[in-house]
Amino acid sequence: MLRSLVLVVVPALLVACGGGAKPATTPVSAAPKSLDEQVAAGEKLFAEKCASCHGEKGEGKDKAPALIGPKGLDEYHNAKEAFGYIKDNMPPEKAGSLSNDEYWHVTAFLIKRNGLELKEQLGSANAESVKWSR
Repeated sequence: MLRSLVLVVVPALLVACGGGAKPATTPVSAAPKSLDEQVAAGEKLFAEKCASCHGEKGEGKDKAPALIGPKGLDEYHNAKEAFGYIKDNMPPEKAGSLSNDEYWHVTAFLIKRNGLELKEQLGSANAESVKWSR
């Protein structure tokens, strides 16, 4: 009887106290301290979240357009426009699933990879002033 009670009560207590909780699968990373770190974080996110549709090098595949190359980002006039489109539409069917910081990281990566000028970390405070024309 005591053994049966222990077999029922102990697992119940473990679950009630969080003993059955699974750890978070996505590690929390520190915010980038430099533009280079932001771009590196964006490159990693691009590889994980974007490359399956847009190609490993951003060259475009099937219905997904090229994001890196001669016409990469040409339809946008500044980083704010590019960020807004990416955040509102990507990834398809999961738009908005990344954090704002993650979308900024990807946007910074795309800007730098396209050879466009970016002198400091990208964010809402400076995105409109980061402009380009080719």
